Amino acid sequence: EFLEAMEAERVGAKYVVLVQVEECAWMQVPAISAKQLVPKKPIAKYRNQNDGWGEVMKAIEPIIERLYQQKKNGGELGSTIYSW
Repeated sequence: EFLEAMEAERVGAKYVVLVQVEECAWMQVPAISAKQLVPKKPIAKYRNQNDGWGEVMKAIEPIIERLYQQKKNGGELGSTIYSW
């Protein structure tokens, strides 16, 4: 699913947002290490995890706005949520 999502983003069919919830070895996966993870540190490391989720929201707000404008202008929206 991950490679499928990354390919869909590459061709402009989807946006992929990588949310770092727990510590993981993501730097070992080239497709992930080339993308920006949000937030900058795992959500589990925040004293108040709501602050981490707030950082995620700030990161995806511009994407949501672009999708809204695309839809408003008659564009198609594909939406799939992947969880690994």
